[in-house]
Amino acid sequence: MQAAQNPKNTIFSVKRLLGKKFAELEEELRHLPYQVVEDGNGNPLIRCELENGPVQYYPEQILAMILEKLKEDAQQFLNEPVSEVVVSVPASFGVVQRGAVLDTFRIAGLQVGRMITEPVAGALARFPNSNDGQTVLVADVGGGSVDFSILEIAEGVYEVKAVYGEGTLGGDSWDQRIVEWMANEFKKTHGIDLPEDPIAWQRMKLRAQSAKETLSTNESVEIDLPDLAGKGIHATLHRSEFESICADLFERFKSCLTRCLKDSWISESEISSVILMGSMYENPRIAQIIQEQIGPNSKLIASARRDGFVAKGLAIQGAVLNGNIDDVLLLDVTPKTLSIETEGGVATPMIERNTTIPTTKSHVYSGDPAPGEVDIVVLEGESGLSSENRIIGSLKLEGIAPAPRGTPQIEVTFDICANGILNATAKDLGSGKEKKITISRETVQDGKQNLDNFPIPVPVGSKICILRDGVKYGPYLEGTLRKYLVQGLISPEDQARQDGDEEWKPLKEICEWIQSNHKE
Repeated sequence: MQAAQNPKNTIFSVKRLLGKKFAELEEELRHLPYQVVEDGNGNPLIRCELENGPVQYYPEQILAMILEKLKEDAQQFLNEPVSEVVVSVPASFGVVQRGAVLDTFRIAGLQVGRMITEPVAGALARFPNSNDGQTVLVADVGGGSVDFSILEIAEGVYEVKAVYGEGTLGGDSWDQRIVEWMANEFKKTHGIDLPEDPIAWQRMKLRAQSAKETLSTNESVEIDLPDLAGKGIHATLHRSEFESICADLFERFKSCLTRCLKDSWISESEISSVILMGSMYENPRIAQIIQEQIGPNSKLIASARRDGFVAKGLAIQGAVLNGNIDDVLLLDVTPKTLSIETEGGVATPMIERNTTIPTTKSHVYSGDPAPGEVDIVVLEGESGLSSENRIIGSLKLEGIAPAPRGTPQIEVTFDICANGILNATAKDLGSGKEKKITISRETVQDGKQNLDNFPIPVPVGSKICILRDGVKYGPYLEGTLRKYLVQGLISPEDQARQDGDEEWKPLKEICEWIQSNHKE
């Protein structure tokens, strides 16, 4: 009732905003009825209009209010203080988002004893006493994300082999397609577009959620919304049409599953059980895609309502921390590759995706020749080019003695704890100077910078190629080419190499084409 009558002040799907900059939220904000604005540091703020005037909250503050209420209820039920908790997060949450989760619980006055992923919690709940070898696929379709995890379970050890997911694909995505279908039906019936009425659109959103659930067990659903924008919608949505308008969403779901299977190095025939959780766990098309991917119908599909399943798994993990249950060990992985930027704009991996955590990795690199200082840029993502990944932090080592190019030896260390929080350290081996940061939303650069540097089409010889193809000529050439395209700069040394080096011919052709074809 509250959501339908007061949509601008009804806050939901806040988890999608966690750990992100405002510039990264364009897609999410298109479907939210409440207002999200940007603070002075590029962070999102949720704005509400109250009787005494507008108020603004960070996503972490909104979630902390909910946690404070849960904490109060738990303390009343248990009749004792609650100070430490076990938390679950989507498997696709990266280090910045996990840091934002920790901040949220700190605001609520709670300490996180252990953070595990929702699929792992589901596996722990489904197989709490598994001593026999199990290879389990967990498919978790939440409201705001789709996550897949593949685990090997044996003798109390729950080892994640691979995770993959999409943080912008979830049950809300399917709901939105039904809302768009309703709007089209309104236009077909009345010959006009549905007005930009927040209350009308929120009523459609709520009806879409229930219609989606109905279509999981029925071939059709009646949509009856009278007095919608002074008119109404009366239509029938068939499951076949629902699957048609959501075909690309189902395909993205399938692609995530395929990627997770590939990353795990486990064949489909080795999977002994499937756990399907989330808001669409009963959807027949979802189950069909999984069955098609993993093989025969003899595979077990263990469906479960997500909230209760995850809560049970967290309770078991809490009992492990308290010492009430022993012989249970959870080994999680990092969901995204963590790299640093090296010469030529190349992203050089420090910790690969699906590395078991906790882990510590160190590597020694030659420093930048800039006088007296070296910048270390920390990246998250799968591209080999730094500008196509997310910049999640940077360290500046100052006071380094001037030295020839490539002479300073900088030891970079990435340390990820069991909760998935990253500490990055850079140390000049010559002077002993050291800088350390813990990655959080505050260390992330504004997403606009990365978006501006995405590849653009340029001609090579007689054909058009994408800039990233330049990497085949070597990372330094590719980085120089990117620098030219982005900043319009080429050093005198590089200009001289163009004139006499056969390998640099493609760069010269591209630069000449840009000079003659570029328009302001």
